[in-house]
Amino acid sequence: MLSFRDEQVRALGGAVLTVFKKTLAAEIEAQHSMTSEEATKIAQLGADHSVGYGLASPSEIRRYVALMFVLGKRFDADDAHPWAAFILEHPQLLPSVKLDLLEAKARAVATPAP
Repeated sequence: MLSFRDEQVRALGGAVLTVFKKTLAAEIEAQHSMTSEEATKIAQLGADHSVGYGLASPSEIRRYVALMFVLGKRFDADDAHPWAAFILEHPQLLPSVKLDLLEAKARAVATPAP
């Protein structure tokens, strides 16, 4: 598996992101038994959306895409998850904090109350 350090992605920008999207699509295709076309669409959507929210490193983009599988492809704009947009658009939260909060909320939504 091809991997990049967070600093490399930020430094090299678009070209690396394009390569990373292809790598991510291959990972999605293998892990979720999807066609190459389906996996490519999800990788592109996830990378484009996550970068728009300041989540630019490979690990951040992977975490965002994992949330897409749990909450839905457009969870950031879904009325069922209004907290997602609030967290993602919060200007004072670091990317890692945004993802930690989203993952905690996703677990809470997925776990039925006792």
